[in-house]
Amino acid sequence: MAQGVSIQAWVSHFVIAPPLIVTKEELDFGIEALDRHLGIADALVD
Repeated sequence: MAQGVSIQAWVSHFVIAPPLIVTKEELDFGIEALDRHLGIADALVD
């Protein structure tokens, strides 16, 4: 949320549902943020 991206975790997967008017730049921003934070979570599990 602090970086402008919100997703919902549901059971064993993430729900990612951008609006139909999303731009490529906004999608890239969201995917980058998700990738960065999944990397942090992965490092904590190892």
